[in-house]
Amino acid sequence: MKKLLLSTAIVAILAFSGTAQAVTIQGDADATVITPITIEQTIGLNFASFAPTGTDGYVNTVGPEHSNVDKVGSSNPTAGTFGVGGDASLQYTLTAPINDQTISLTDDADPANTMSATLTVTNAVGTVGTTVPTVNGVLTVGAEQVPGEYDVTYPVTVAYQ
Repeated sequence: MKKLLLSTAIVAILAFSGTAQAVTIQGDADATVITPITIEQTIGLNFASFAPTGTDGYVNTVGPEHSNVDKVGSSNPTAGTFGVGGDASLQYTLTAPINDQTISLTDDADPANTMSATLTVTNAVGTVGTTVPTVNGVLTVGAEQVPGEYDVTYPVTVAYQ
C-alpha cells in the first residue's frame, strides 16, 4: 500500500510540475510633446556714451541700479533684456558668460582697441513667459581709451529645467 501511495504521489507531482501558469496584461505608454523653448533679445546691453576719466581701470557699471555711469548726451545705459517663450507651465535656466568670465568689446574701426566687460544675469531661473531675464555688466575702461564704437556678441543659452 505504501508503494501504491508513493507511486500515485510521484505520478501526481510529475503531472502537475509540467503545467505553468501565465498571465498577460496590457501596459501603458504615454508621450507629451511640449512647445519648443525660444529666446530673443528685446533690448541690447548698452553701456551708453561716455568719456574716459583719465584714470586707468575706471569701471562703468550697468545693472539694476545703473550705478557709476557717467554718460554724455542722450544715450542711456540699458541692461540686455531677453524674452523666453515656450510652455508657460515650465521653468527655464538662462546662461551667458557670467561671473569670472570676461568678454572683450572691440573697436569697429581698429580691432586692436578693446575694453573688457564682466556680465551678470538677473532672473537666470524663471517661469517661461512670466520672468524676464536681463544681462547686466561691468565695463573696464582704460585711462586713455581710444574713442570709437566698441561692440561684441556673446552667447545666451536657455533651456527647460
